Amino acid sequence: VTTKTGALVAVYDLRHKNAGDLPGDIDVAAQRSTDNGLTWSPMARVLDYDKEANGSAGNGVGDPCVVADLKTGAVWVAGLWSFGNRGWHGSGPGLKPAETGQFVLSRSDDDGVTWSAPINITEQVKQPEWRLCFQGPGRGIQLRDGTLVMPAQFKSGGSSAAPHSFFIYSEDHGRTWQSSPPAIPEGQNPWTTEAQLVELADGGILLSMRNHDDRQQRAWSVFTRNLATGKLAGSGWSPVTFAV
Repeated sequence: VTTKTGALVAVYDLRHKNAGDLPGDIDVAAQRSTDNGLTWSPMARVLDYDKEANGSAGNGVGDPCVVADLKTGAVWVAGLWSFGNRGWHGSGPGLKPAETGQFVLSRSDDDGVTWSAPINITEQVKQPEWRLCFQGPGRGIQLRDGTLVMPAQFKSGGSSAAPHSFFIYSEDHGRTWQSSPPAIPEGQNPWTTEAQLVELADGGILLSMRNHDDRQQRAWSVFTRNLATGKLAGSGWSPVTFAV
């Protein structure tokens, strides 16, 4: 992302043992550039949990999503924290770290030089019956009215554990977060996961989603604002379309 001062901040998984996904010994790291990407700073740890914690299976955190607030100057990074086997396959219903993967954030107020301790927003954005809820990954956006938006995904409860794309958003510059409805309602196909988004000229949010059916095309849907209030709450999704 490009920050309010024009610095670039890039985030990524720091996978210490191998190339595998969570669970494992994984941290989220960042580097920054103040010369349009010609040179980059040393690596900084953004999210890092104690890998020696008993029963933690590496205590990994990964799949980062980053968004810059161009009004306040803050940079936010989201990660999925897996205490024990709480990644894609091992996470279950509930809200506690021993039950389910955790949706955590870190904030920088100095263009990515230093980062806050983890901020856990699992209870704000996850339904207890879902088996997992986490970020895009990738990058988020700031809408023209200042709202911060990050792509996200969840796995339904029950035996199907079907994945659905949606987004989380903050209308108070990251103090609190809310979840949108899924682009494809629970119980309906296709399954969708990783997504990216953009604000359209009319204020709608276009979501481009990884699609898991056989057509080998991405799924697209537009979230329109509530015309009566101008807010995201109370709005809805357009029918899903498919494109390369």
